[in-house]
Amino acid sequence: MASDLRLEFDDVSKTFRRGAYSRTLREAVPAMWRKVRGRSQPTAAPADEFYSLKDVSFDVKAGECVGVIGHNGAGKSTLLKCASRILRPNKGEVRVKGRLSALIEVGAGFHPDLTGRENVFLNGTILGMRRREIAARFDEIVEFAGMEKFIDTPVKRYSSGMYARLGFSVAAFMDPDILLIDEVLSVGDVNFSRKCERKIAEIVAGDTTVLFVSHNLAAVRMICDRVLLLRGGKVEFDGPTLAGVHKYHELLSEEGNGGQADPCIAGMRLTMGDDDAVVSTIETGGSVALDAEVRAAEPIRELTVGFQVLDEAGQTLYEIRSEEVGADPANLQPGGVFRTRFKLAANLLPGVYWIGVSIRGRSNRSVQSEPDCLAYLPNRLQLDVRGPGEGRGSVNLFAQCVGDVEQQSSVNASNPRMAVRGLAMR
Repeated sequence: MASDLRLEFDDVSKTFRRGAYSRTLREAVPAMWRKVRGRSQPTAAPADEFYSLKDVSFDVKAGECVGVIGHNGAGKSTLLKCASRILRPNKGEVRVKGRLSALIEVGAGFHPDLTGRENVFLNGTILGMRRREIAARFDEIVEFAGMEKFIDTPVKRYSSGMYARLGFSVAAFMDPDILLIDEVLSVGDVNFSRKCERKIAEIVAGDTTVLFVSHNLAAVRMICDRVLLLRGGKVEFDGPTLAGVHKYHELLSEEGNGGQADPCIAGMRLTMGDDDAVVSTIETGGSVALDAEVRAAEPIRELTVGFQVLDEAGQTLYEIRSEEVGADPANLQPGGVFRTRFKLAANLLPGVYWIGVSIRGRSNRSVQSEPDCLAYLPNRLQLDVRGPGEGRGSVNLFAQCVGDVEQQSSVNASNPRMAVRGLAMR
């Protein structure tokens, strides 16, 4: 491993098995005895192997922040577990240089009967730190997590959000050489998630290497300078963040249904364009069309489509639904298709924004008084807004100075006031 490399995957493959097999010694011994006595009777389909990772090779240098993105089941968490030595690959080698800290599962490494305080010291010791080193960072860890009132409470009484806050704080403040973070941060509240993003950016500004798994593409784009896109256990893309996110969106568009959806939906698609072509970049103040298509696998009643515009931090800037702009809810039979078009005026300052889509309606399984959320795909499309834009924030209100300003030439010392007259909207 070169001196500036912290993490290296060399032709790594990891397989798992489906079907019936013995998970514990307690299950294995009776199964072996039945086999010896000739009484073995299969209780499930024969086990077969599948690849969670296949022939994965990449390396990460000191100070790099690499985002790992892809569909559920693409192999992202397996990759992190191989990097942290929780799992051993079936083939290939993972080489790690330096102290590694991982936040892969909520409460991983915490002993439920110990207090938060005791677990901080336990985790620090596992990472190879001396007690005085942990004590020197202890107050910072607790303050960042916002756990001052609960630090002496057994962690088995913590909520998942409290677990995540304390777990991230321990992992981030132990000065690791390599920090591994899974989607676990999504269980925290919005404010803490942003706090974590700022902390990660601060860590990366130093010499720490970060591997960051997330479905929040806005967060990935904000803090990562490189992206690994996994597809079916293989590396589909390894390169600059923006190009990787674009590639991921291309895959989502090709597959039509890029997110978790109710079984009543056979497919859905959201495309963005002008009158004749698909676009992803427009000028500030311009307009863009959003075309949504939903195909039914089962009967759907009262179906509506909505979209959201989010900034890079994940804040919703605008949200609207089809019924709110004059489109009647649809009733679809299997194979039926619902199409609608939104026209959006992009009064936004130059920057990167995200378009999400949500689908509501009633399937045969609906029991609520209101239509169910059948699908929600945040960060579905990326919109780049370009052009001149003065001001701060996200919205472009196209402010202009349209009045005449006069300033008094002399000021009374006892009453030093500026007289401004004639400032009026024309």
